[in-house]
Amino acid sequence: LATTQQVVVVIDDFHWADTDSVRLLIDVLASIGSARVTFVVGMRRDASPGSEMLRALVKARSIKTNELAVGPLSVQAAMH
Repeated sequence: LATTQQVVVVIDDFHWADTDSVRLLIDVLASIGSARVTFVVGMRRDASPGSEMLRALVKARSIKTNELAVGPLSVQAAMH
C-alpha cells in the first residue's frame, strides 16, 4: 500500500508503552526505507518510561522526527 500512496499510522497514549512496544516501533521506523509512511505518535512530555525510552532510541538511531508540543486546553476551548 505504501508504495502506491501515502500511509499514515496514528498511535496515541504511547507514554504508556512497555519496553517491547517501544523497541518494536523503533525497529519498524528504522526499517521503513523509502516507503511513504508517516507515523504520528501521541505521548505526554513528562518523564514516563515509554516516552523517555522512545526519545532515546530515536536519537540513537538518527531517525528523523518532528515534534509538536500541544499545551492544555482551556475549559472554554474544551467545551466547543
